[in-house]
Amino acid sequence: MKKELPKKIFDHKLALKLADNKYQLAKEMFEMLIACLPKHQNELDEAFQKQDLKELLMATHKLHGAVCYSGTPRLTAAIYQLESALKTNNTKEIKKLYQQVIEEIYTVLENAAPGFDRL
Repeated sequence: MKKELPKKIFDHKLALKLADNKYQLAKEMFEMLIACLPKHQNELDEAFQKQDLKELLMATHKLHGAVCYSGTPRLTAAIYQLESALKTNNTKEIKKLYQQVIEEIYTVLENAAPGFDRL
């Protein structure tokens, strides 16, 4: 079931907390996420287009691992919802949740342009 996402696209306090209050580590995690998001999006798109739910679950799980320490609450929540729907084979919700994840990836990438220091 699709739930409302958190308001913040990026949360500096959360990112620092997840990085054990190490600013440089939080910044590096953010930069690594931004660098790998297009690749993850391509993997999701390919699996979705093939309607391969097993592959889509694997790609979603991989992306979940990439975002869980990045301080991106909206994207993390969207991925969690998609992963849950895939695990329970909730085919009714998968398309909407997949689209939501793709939208959140775009949102993160669009808002990341100024870099970690200016978010």
